[in-house]
Amino acid sequence: MHNITSTVQIASLFSLRKSNQTGYNITKILQSTLKTSHQQVYRELNKLEALGVINSVIKPNEGKPDARIYSFTKNYNTITAEIAKDNRFWSDIGEVSPRDKLDLFIAILDFTTLEETKNIIDAIKNGYEALISLKESNTTDEQALIPTLDPTYLIQRRKLKLLTSDLEELLSIEDTLKAKKTG
Repeated sequence: MHNITSTVQIASLFSLRKSNQTGYNITKILQSTLKTSHQQVYRELNKLEALGVINSVIKPNEGKPDARIYSFTKNYNTITAEIAKDNRFWSDIGEVSPRDKLDLFIAILDFTTLEETKNIIDAIKNGYEALISLKESNTTDEQALIPTLDPTYLIQRRKLKLLTSDLEELLSIEDTLKAKKTG
């Protein structure tokens, strides 16, 4: 099983799913949803390369700096599927906060299958519910309402509701298409 828990590392790996990418392209993909710098992306790519998960080759560019093209190593081309199926990672309220996991999920959404998307949304929802239960069990009723008034918290909850709604619509469309094929 994987031991990769850095949101930047995971998002970088998912961005490599469709095709090999330059560090510059990976940074642009990640910066659209994650708060990260190009230095952080390259640092995490170097760590992944040191772990043997990805490799890179230098592509000379005339008149511009050379590009480093990243790709999966042969032994790790299925690691993103393992990560997507890892309910413990997505629902655990420990090392990576549910808010950061939701941002990570949004960053990798273009690179996940419908089944993986459903699995991750369910796991993130479970993580949020566990976090809310934990906060409510450790506080008085008045204090339990405070996190729900935090604008960032409300935005994250709204994103999750929208993603859940979109997923339900996609599953409905998929069922309709299957019914048409068999009918």
